[in-house]
Amino acid sequence: MASTYAEWKLRTSEIDAVISQIGASLLRIRDLEGVAELEGKLLLNPPRNGKASPQLAEHIDRLSTKLFGITEEDTHFKYPENFESLIEGMPEWWRVQSRANEFEDRFSTGQMTDDEAVLALLVLGVDFRDERGDPHSGPSTGAILQPDIAENAISLGFRCRR
Repeated sequence: MASTYAEWKLRTSEIDAVISQIGASLLRIRDLEGVAELEGKLLLNPPRNGKASPQLAEHIDRLSTKLFGITEEDTHFKYPENFESLIEGMPEWWRVQSRANEFEDRFSTGQMTDDEAVLALLVLGVDFRDERGDPHSGPSTGAILQPDIAENAISLGFRCRR
């Protein structure tokens, strides 16, 4: 994580310079159809305790499916139905947990702070910054359209629909 805002802005400007120099294009999440509407809904009805209302969660899932072909739920490891009955530490429990850890390790943004995830995705060509070039803060699209979704969509070769 950048220790200061100035340091973060310097890092993003360096990445922007490289992107410009090689002629790459960025997918600006804020420019995608439906994202501005979602931001408006988030401002009016922010998630409480990290949870969106059921109606907002449905809207987010529909938009995520439309844009990326997946939802946040699709980025979570699917534990077998009997996992809760397995004895922790036993070989079968470790096999399942190892598969879960391998699955989660695919997402480089999973353990990052929001500003780190924004930089990592920027390198991959996906821009989660706001109109000032800052990482989204508060109830925002970046916080709801999870970086894991974009990262997974990129790794699986999904193309965002514009």
